[in-house]
Amino acid sequence: MAAKQPKKNPAGPDQEIKTILETARNTERDGKKFYEEAAAKTSNPLAAKMFESLAEAEEKHIEIIDALAAGRLRITAYSGEFAEALRNVFEDMPESVKARAASTPDDIEALKVGVEMEDKSLAFYRKWAKSAVSQEARKLCERLAAEEEDHWKILSGTIEYLEDSGNWFMAQEHWSFDGG
Repeated sequence: MAAKQPKKNPAGPDQEIKTILETARNTERDGKKFYEEAAAKTSNPLAAKMFESLAEAEEKHIEIIDALAAGRLRITAYSGEFAEALRNVFEDMPESVKARAASTPDDIEALKVGVEMEDKSLAFYRKWAKSAVSQEARKLCERLAAEEEDHWKILSGTIEYLEDSGNWFMAQEHWSFDGG
């Protein structure tokens, strides 16, 4: 998902949308491939689940982009369905899997690469949204940015969980210690 710089095309809004869709499609394909390879390499069941889910999400993005390009879909705001679907992935893992959740440095590194990729995609879509010629292009980029931001949060949360699950649970469950 290492996105390329936006290409401004003086041909107008229709060409701008086509360029965004083409760039986004290639970006999502790269991301899907990366996440599939990372899922196949990791021995950690939580990291594998995250990578598999992200690969599926990238495939869904490709389908959305293809539908938009074919005129079968209108651009709508992102409702957070991906994050909602994965909200309880850590809590739902059996205790036996949680006990084996200690990640290898390679797993953590792969997750960090994923965070960097999502960060670049997020910045790319936000930048393009600000400079878009048409309202439709702006809405498309804002939608894609919102989805990439979800991916970034999930990957970051996975890293935090694997590196320090005690603090992760405190933050997620809003635990507090009041001394009294």
